[in-house]
Formats: sequence, structure tokens, C-alpha cells
Amino acid sequence: MALSKVNPNLVQNFGRRNLIINGDMNVAQRATSQVLTSGLLTCDRFKLGYAGLGQWAGTMAQVADAPDGFGNSLKFTTTTVETSLAAGEYAYFGQFIEAQNLQHLKFGSSSAQSLTVSFWVKSSLTGVFGQSLYTADNTGMANATYTINTANTWEYKTITYTGDTSRAINNDNGEGMRVIWALASGTNLNSDPTDNAFEVYTDAKWNGGHVQNALLSTDNATIQFTGLQLETGTVATDFEHRSHAEELLLCQRYYQIVEAHNRFRAHAGSQINTNTVNYFVEMRVNPTAVKSGGIVSNIGLEAINSLTKRAFRYECSSSSSGDGYYLGRIVSLDAEL
Repeated sequence: MALSKVNPNLVQNFGRRNLIINGDMNVAQRATSQVLTSGLLTCDRFKLGYAGLGQWAGTMAQVADAPDGFGNSLKFTTTTVETSLAAGEYAYFGQFIEAQNLQHLKFGSSSAQSLTVSFWVKSSLTGVFGQSLYTADNTGMANATYTINTANTWEYKTITYTGDTSRAINNDNGEGMRVIWALASGTNLNSDPTDNAFEVYTDAKWNGGHVQNALLSTDNATIQFTGLQLETGTVATDFEHRSHAEELLLCQRYYQIVEAHNRFRAHAGSQINTNTVNYFVEMRVNPTAVKSGGIVSNIGLEAINSLTKRAFRYECSSSSSGDGYYLGRIVSLDAEL
């Protein structure tokens, strides 16, 4: 039987390529719409950051508007404008990638891999926007710009960066790389473009080359993103679609919601009962835990103890003798970067 020749253009699409988790914005465990605050996450793994901005307000939401082949996007809407952007003020959103997931980039060596960012964007505004990569372990910074040409139209963008031969990324569970999309940038933070190459970080390089700040100063201005991908090489391949179940598990390393249930017969008040709650997947670090909701009866004190990356111990004491229980107690576990 004759052997068929493999198309080399197809080979590059095989295997795990996308270093960004939830780039199609399908997972939103916390909420699907929230009021803007710095540090906020709506779609999992994507964090909003800003400094200053005493007036700007709006929403960050998972919406069903998306280009063909995608079901959702992340949308920012301004509802209260920032009348003046100071030189040191900025806003961005992005994803922090765990360092041990980046060792194959070979940063800090002569074999450092080039990186390509690709994404879909739609905005009520046109203009030049900044996109950056920041490596926290060695304060390396690379930035570039892209242009939104037509308002209220989905556009596909690609940006390629040369690898960093001078600065290595630690092999640990801390922040390895921050992938940043600028929403606004004061003049102290956008005056020194690195032209797609890694250099030593300075404030002026944070959003080097970014121009369009009207997202913050225009009432009801919007911008939305989906199909975000970061991969090795100089060519942007098709977006790597993963199943919802797989994407959710990847997100749950950094944030997950579990339910705690227990029912016991108390012979007296202050009787202690303990239940172990296991996680869906091992978390990045020992998480912080917040409990809410559920049905509680004859419970005096509750405590979440012995938090590890895999489980915690839920302890409670009875208020008096009789039936005691907590059912459907919601516990949010946060181990984000």
C-alpha cells in the first residue's frame, strides 16, 4: 500500500499549543457580569488591573456575542467616564501564566522560542492599542501594538515576539508570564515601545506604543475579546478548542467551588463533628476559602481548617442536642496568581 504524504501545515495544529487557559471565555465560575474593580475576574483566569482612575466605572461580562466558531466573549462597557487620564494611570486585562508551564520556551538561553499571540477583538472605537508580555521573575518586557480598523466589527489580530535569550523563567508555581491587553495608558507608561522584543522592564514600556484611551472617556464605549491564544513559533495557528470539561478542570487549579454536606446526631451542645472535603483537582497553592449559602440547623460554630492543595477539614459544633446538619454549604477556593 502506498504511503500518503503528511501535509506539514497540518502537523503544527496537533497537540496542546495554547498556553492561555479559557481563551474562548467559556468558563465563568464566579459570575457572568460584574461591576469593574481592580483585580476582578469574571471569565476565569482573566484579571482586570488598573491604577488611579477615580471616576471610571462600568461592567465586565461574559456575553454570547462572538465571531464564527466561538460561543462567548469577554466584554468591557464604560458607564461612568474618566474625564482626564493622568500620566501614571492605566487599565488593562490579561492572564498570569504559571511559571512551570513555560519551561519549554527556553528563555534565558540561545534557543529561546519565539511566541505568537492571536485573538479576536471588537470595539465601538477604532485606533491603536497596546499588547504586552511581562516576565515577573526577571522583569522582562516586550510590547507591540495592533489597530482596530472598523468599529463594532470582529477583527482577527496576530502579534509575534522574539524569544528572550537573556532572562530565564523560574521553574515553580509562581507567576511566569503576564499576557496583557491595554485598555488605557497614561503617558508615563506608553512612551517606549520595545518593537516585539524583550527588554528590561521600565514603566514607559508597560504599554509602549498604546494610543487609544477613549474607552475610558466615552460613555457606553465597549471592547470585547475572544479566541485568545499564546503559542510558540512565528505563525498563528487555528485556535485550540478544548472541551468545556477540560477547560473547567484547567481553571479549577486556580479557582473552584465545592459543596460541603454533613448531618449528625448531637448528644449535647458543643459536640464537634468533622468532615473532609476533597477538591476536583489539585490547586496551585493552599487556597483561601470563603463559605456561603446552604442550609444550616443546630450548628454553633463552623470552621474550615487544614487547608491543603487537595482538601480541607470542615469542622462544626452543635448548638444543642438533637439533629445537626449543614447541607449545600458553598465554599469558594481561590489560588489565583
